[in-house]
Amino acid sequence: NVYDFAEDKRGTWWAASMGQGLWRYDEKQGVFVSQETISSCDWSGALCYDPLLDALYLGTYDGLVIYHPDDPSREIEHFFSPIVIYSITRCSATEISLCTNIGLIMFNTQTHNYQTYTSQDGLPSNNVFASQTDGEGNLWVSCGTSLAKFNMQQKTFSIYTAQDGLQSSEFYKNASLRDDDGTLWFGGTMGITWFNPREISHQTQNCTPS
Repeated sequence: NVYDFAEDKRGTWWAASMGQGLWRYDEKQGVFVSQETISSCDWSGALCYDPLLDALYLGTYDGLVIYHPDDPSREIEHFFSPIVIYSITRCSATEISLCTNIGLIMFNTQTHNYQTYTSQDGLPSNNVFASQTDGEGNLWVSCGTSLAKFNMQQKTFSIYTAQDGLQSSEFYKNASLRDDDGTLWFGGTMGITWFNPREISHQTQNCTPS
């Protein structure tokens, strides 16, 4: 039940699993070793590594855990309990996005300040499952009812539905990828939706926070 992987700057691989928490790959023994002391929640579905701060961000069904692999004596930090975090994306050197069951959270990794966006701000659904940046200042997020493009500077959302060519209007948790040519991939209940954001020319529904 491994849901996500991350590699730190030492080349160590980490795995987030549903039901068994965080694991670290021991290269000498050739096995994964449980890191049960890092998080009290075994339901871990998202993982992201920050090379600037040498920090692992672990998304669980009881909030966010921040762990520093190179300094085990450093205090492990916990945020957003009891929010469920489905996916984590590194958006910039100082910001990550958290896809959760209460909306989209933009979290500053240095100050720990954050902003939460919900359906009242233009999201099509408060169940946000996965996200990917497009290199143009936008964050694309898959939700329980559709796909949304979040302009991170203007703080606005554009919404896309099955009528725009999506595989369906429902997506899977933490099922997304941005490949080398910028194509974005999102997994859903009826297959895969993929597109290159630079090739999308039509205008869809825009929502601005009130």
